[in-house]
Amino acid sequence: MFSYPVYLPWYGLLLALGICAVLFIPIGIVMAITNQHSSIYLICQLICGAVFPGRPVANMVFVTYGYISSAQGIKFSADLKLGHYMKIPPRILFSVQMVATIVSSITQIGVLNWMFANVPNICTPQAINGFVCPLARVHFNGSILWGVVGPKEFFGTNATYHILVYAFPFGAIAPILLWLVARNKKGHKRLHILRKINLPVLFGSLSWIPPATGLNFSVWALNNIDLSYDGTAIQMASRFRLGQLIKGKANTYTITKPLHECIWLATRTSALRPLIDEIQDQSVPPAIVLKYLDDDLMRASAAKRLTTLEIKQVAKRVLEALNVLHEDGPDVPADHEAYDLKILMRHHQFFGPFPLSYQDIADDEAIRIIMYVMRSVPPEKMRPFASAAESEIAKEDKVFILRIMRLDPRDRPTAGELLGDEWFKQV
Repeated sequence: MFSYPVYLPWYGLLLALGICAVLFIPIGIVMAITNQHSSIYLICQLICGAVFPGRPVANMVFVTYGYISSAQGIKFSADLKLGHYMKIPPRILFSVQMVATIVSSITQIGVLNWMFANVPNICTPQAINGFVCPLARVHFNGSILWGVVGPKEFFGTNATYHILVYAFPFGAIAPILLWLVARNKKGHKRLHILRKINLPVLFGSLSWIPPATGLNFSVWALNNIDLSYDGTAIQMASRFRLGQLIKGKANTYTITKPLHECIWLATRTSALRPLIDEIQDQSVPPAIVLKYLDDDLMRASAAKRLTTLEIKQVAKRVLEALNVLHEDGPDVPADHEAYDLKILMRHHQFFGPFPLSYQDIADDEAIRIIMYVMRSVPPEKMRPFASAAESEIAKEDKVFILRIMRLDPRDRPTAGELLGDEWFKQV
């Protein structure tokens, strides 16, 4: 058995893992929001160089357990997040990741040793086919710079760059101050541009130098400026929501349906006017209203008879909607003995659970059936209608439907009460 001295004491290992654990969540938040990984590579090098000066090998080991653990953990979490979106069971995904980690580690070590034995002059300027190992050279140079020379020679009291030490508290406080200014809704409109500035990404991008150069950053900046308009349009369009009221010069409109990322259908909430309007409401992005329908179907059909093709289109849409309801309904025919039970299961799945107040109006047999229904639908198959997003159904519509679909019949409103609901005020 071979052993290699790493010159890093046990508490140094704990310190490296502690740094990784403390900064892992903040780094993960920035990564989730911006898709940019904020590196703690240099932080680990500086801390190890200050605590364990003159130990280049210890510096490399410290960085491995501090920075590499954090970077691999973020990638691991990103895979879990992607698996969650794809409805992959977490335990199965975790098992697959463990197997992949073991296989990739063994494969990488094997390939690395093969390259050392078969690639002449590897990781040197004379290496063939470009195997000069730029990242490994940066890793080695950093261990010499911060492990042998040490941060004290650069940032000590009388050192040349001692003033840069103040960048650490500035980097910690500046994002908080920027966030406080940007979240002030009563501030000047020009300050809203500050919401688009992300200092952790801005400062963290500098950690790629080296091996990145000015050419890399200039291409990155030009590319993002070129694409920023589309991103801004999508972000501004996302401020619309179903059922939202927006005010124009000539009328007020209600958002009814998204057709595209930046195209929405809307209906007038008062008189109908066959003209193009311009939205003046400052709470939504600039928009124009294009003529789509001048009237509702009842009055339009009285003024002008629908063509045969239009009647067929309306009938087709109605039948398509009924077909969706039938396909998503109980998996047994209406005359089947279990049909009523299946209906109860669907009620529980979307509007359940059944309230305890059912005990006051149901007999023992009905209670046993309800208990059976609630046990038959596992939690992962519950689809609560109350959790539907506003991109699927407007909030006002959802509240109205939930009022109608209360499982206890004593809680359901009468027809007269429904006619007096807020939902009908615009009719």
